[in-house]
Amino acid sequence: MRPGQPKSLYGKLVLAILPLTFLVVNLIVWVQYASARSELLAAIDREIGILSRRAAGTVDDLLGHRYSDLFTVSETPLILDYHHNRDFGLLNEAGIYRGELEKFLRNFSARSGAYVRILYLDDRGREVCRVERSGAAARGASLTDFFSKVRALPPGGWRASSIEDLEGIGPVVYYGRPIRDESGKLRGVFVMGYDLAELLTVLKANSIGRRGGAHILTPEGRRLGGAAGSEVGGVMLRSASALRRLPWTVVAEAPLDDFLGPLKDMRNAALLTSLAGLALLTVILLFLVRGVTRPVAALVEAARRIGGGDLGYRIKCVGADELGLLCASFNEMGERLVENRRQTMELQAQLVQAEKLSAMGQLISAVAHEIKNPLAAVVGFAQAALFGDCPPALREDLERVNRNAYRCRKVVDNLLVFVRRSGEGRSRVRVNDAVQAALDLLQYRLSKTEDVVLALELSPDLPDVVGDFQQVAQVLVNLVNNACDAMSAVPLHRGVRRLRVATSAAPSGRGERPPSGDLAPLGQAPSGKGARPPSEDGGPLPVAGKVRIVVEDNGPGIPAEHRARVFEPFFTTKEPGKGTGLGLAICRQIVQAHGGDIRFETEDGKGTAFVVELPAADEEELARLSLPLEPESLPPVPGKRILVADDEADFADLMARVMREDGGAVDAAHGGAEALRLASCGSYDLVITDIEMEDVKGTDIFSELSRRSGEALPAFLFVTGDIFNPKVLEFLSRTKLPYLVKPFDMEALQQAARRLLS
Repeated sequence: MRPGQPKSLYGKLVLAILPLTFLVVNLIVWVQYASARSELLAAIDREIGILSRRAAGTVDDLLGHRYSDLFTVSETPLILDYHHNRDFGLLNEAGIYRGELEKFLRNFSARSGAYVRILYLDDRGREVCRVERSGAAARGASLTDFFSKVRALPPGGWRASSIEDLEGIGPVVYYGRPIRDESGKLRGVFVMGYDLAELLTVLKANSIGRRGGAHILTPEGRRLGGAAGSEVGGVMLRSASALRRLPWTVVAEAPLDDFLGPLKDMRNAALLTSLAGLALLTVILLFLVRGVTRPVAALVEAARRIGGGDLGYRIKCVGADELGLLCASFNEMGERLVENRRQTMELQAQLVQAEKLSAMGQLISAVAHEIKNPLAAVVGFAQAALFGDCPPALREDLERVNRNAYRCRKVVDNLLVFVRRSGEGRSRVRVNDAVQAALDLLQYRLSKTEDVVLALELSPDLPDVVGDFQQVAQVLVNLVNNACDAMSAVPLHRGVRRLRVATSAAPSGRGERPPSGDLAPLGQAPSGKGARPPSEDGGPLPVAGKVRIVVEDNGPGIPAEHRARVFEPFFTTKEPGKGTGLGLAICRQIVQAHGGDIRFETEDGKGTAFVVELPAADEEELARLSLPLEPESLPPVPGKRILVADDEADFADLMARVMREDGGAVDAAHGGAEALRLASCGSYDLVITDIEMEDVKGTDIFSELSRRSGEALPAFLFVTGDIFNPKVLEFLSRTKLPYLVKPFDMEALQQAARRLLS
């Protein structure tokens, strides 16, 4: 219950101001005390800041020496001499160099005295040599993670680990850098464990007052040196300075109480001086202070409790003055905070689910890419065998292999179409193809998991639309998935789960609405000439130039209380973990971005029909976005030198075999490095290469051959299964070079090569 109009505090304020004359002297004392305290604290802050910067500079110098040691010691030629001897099989000589390396590291460790352990690991993480201080405990499994991170660094890179406590030694930080030979090949990782006792000594020397000092704070929250503020207690004065080479911060701090001793004496004298004046006001203020400070204290306590997370804490409102009204308003604010927190937690849970779906899309894209390379080899070898002479029985088997391989390719393509990011460009979209792509993607769920009977009614004379094919397919996938979820509530023993997906051309204007009736049976059009499921908003029907898609199920229908919120973002009636509430909101956003409309008709116990209408493209738009013509078939161009490169050896050999059929001299390379070597030794008319290879990429081969002066650059044809990689797309867009997407027909490979050679 809200209080009435607040009573004035005028009388209380008058009684509080009248005795102010008696407090003038005391006020002067307190002003002087506050001024002296402020100046003293400012001077202390400056000194602490200077101390923190000085300590940070000293620590930076020490860490700079460790950085210099890392690069100086790891540059010893003994490491590469050891690897060169192993590469040539000279194991005895390699052992000698290993011994010399260990001796060199031991001498350096003894001279320096700063390192508890020095390791050199080969490129697989196996220990080549180790030098460590006596009494150091064995390193834990975390060195494997540190090795992996250092191994991935570029040439010239280095890395420092987080601070770790080594039994028998104390806090230690590991420095590491990758070791590469003259060709840039990774040979191993050099690691130096720096004993931080030296830093602790430096930090200990920086004392402030009686209990203050300096310490290092790492990004992980690790504190090195000094006493924790909670151990000292009271208000702390702090100053922090960041280090240059490591993401650490040097913090100088001291308790405020250590510096306020003289001021406290002054304050006590001021208090004694003020007692005479305060005694005169005691009787008057006993009543006023109680009436004014209690609500204020309650507000402060409430603010502290709510700020600490206790949103259920409330103030007991006393009185009807301004403070009482403030308490009531504060309680109302607490209620709003509780509601806002509840809504925020719901939104966070829904956003986490949406993020999981995004991660699943990335996983699908990666898996689909990995399938494409072996699938391309299967398709290619099957086609190569079919082109040759083979027995009828074997030909039948090969045709089955080819058909099923194409089936796999279609599944992979549908997955990539669904999960890839849609482009901003507009293109010609055949709606029936988008419907079929969405249903192909969901075929397993419809036929195997949900036992849904699908009635597919695609109009053969459907006009095309202009838009994004993947987004249109996404709308269909979302609607069909929602229909399956709705029908899952219908037990199979009570009837067949039926799904009707239909496309048709619709007029564009608005006409009279037919009488509203029941949903048409699945697989049939709604009753009435030109009838369709009426719109949920009860508006008139459209009259020309639109493409209509209907997705209709025989589920339980949408409850009346939920119909107004169907398209709201994050609204869902599904169980936790089974829905994000974003599907229909995204559908409406996509449809409206295409200039269309989406609506639904539902009836309890009979099902729901969603209707999507998209504007049909006019002839002028279709002329600009006409589909490209099929290229003409070209004859072989014999006598040409061709280089084929792919790190999938089977697929490289297959492409080489196909190109030899055209009468060319073909070399096959099973990796980028081999291809670059062959291209450097000879002259080729055409280079057919994969883009993403382990050692040397196809883009590197193109760049290397392009830099050569005085030599004609051969024609290039790229093949790739990673067409959705942004780097690959950027390269192909920049160079305008031809490419084929794996898996592809061997005839397409021949025609593309003939076109470039002719």
